[in-house]
Amino acid sequence: MLIMKSIRIILPLIAILFFGTSVNAQQFKFTLHGLGTDTVYLAKYFGPKLYYADTAYSNKGIVVFDGSKHPAGLMAVVTKKGQYFEFINDKEEIDMVSDSLSNMVGTMHVKKSENNKVFYDYIRFMSDQKKKSMALQEKLKQARDGSKQEEELKAQITAIDDEIRAYQKKLVAENGDRFIAVMVKMSMDIDLPDPPKDENGAITDSGYVYRYYIYHYWDNFNLKDPRIVRTPIYHGKLDKYFSRQGVLQIPDTIFKYAQKLIAQMDWKDQDNKVFQYTVHYITNKYESSNIMGMDRVFVKMARAYYCVPNAYAYWVDEETQNKIC
Repeated sequence: MLIMKSIRIILPLIAILFFGTSVNAQQFKFTLHGLGTDTVYLAKYFGPKLYYADTAYSNKGIVVFDGSKHPAGLMAVVTKKGQYFEFINDKEEIDMVSDSLSNMVGTMHVKKSENNKVFYDYIRFMSDQKKKSMALQEKLKQARDGSKQEEELKAQITAIDDEIRAYQKKLVAENGDRFIAVMVKMSMDIDLPDPPKDENGAITDSGYVYRYYIYHYWDNFNLKDPRIVRTPIYHGKLDKYFSRQGVLQIPDTIFKYAQKLIAQMDWKDQDNKVFQYTVHYITNKYESSNIMGMDRVFVKMARAYYCVPNAYAYWVDEETQNKIC
């Protein structure tokens, strides 16, 4: 979770405002009991970092934002003293009440916003499951190897994992295109098949599961949805995919899968930042890599997206483009 240390927030993450008399077109209203009159900040994610979005002042703990000014995504409310909580902006009216500044997430009541009702139920469920799992993990450390107790504890931990997976699938199925469903689906790992075996049970294709994993890695993502870059989840998955845990770290292979990924994006829509974020991330990652030979990826990305007629990298100015090329 995140704590604000300056007006401009740049902090890593897996879950303001101006009080006035007028009613905004899309209002974010938060009641923070115990706050009184003070400055409050609104922050928004872009990738894994939070950036300053707005400032307001509470009136007896009530703060209100004009939500229509901000693109959909995961956001945060942060007080001057560093208390904070996250919420989903999905173009809904929002009304949320926290009973304690020392535990804003734990005492949060969502009065209006279907996304955030589901989001906070999910946060509480995951917190409870984590506590149970950690307690079992501690017991497992003390269990004797090969004992019945060890076997039982492992079974209980697996049961918790299965319960989480079932909860996530149900949440996604019941919430359609709501951003809470999009976020949870992105966070879920794909189900992997067993490798093919012959009649004697010997694996006949040792690379089958890996190829399936790489081919289906992005199945839980809509890469044309601009909301996905306004949460840390997409960045985390992108970082993992282009690491030793993902595609083979061979320049030509990396570039091949980068092109396949980028081809699924809405690159003509300049308001959709998924294409911009992805191209910039991959190009920058391999430009600054200290691994010999990885600059080849940077060269290929530059030639494909920055140094072509009518360059696709519309976000860079002419001077930056010339420098890259």
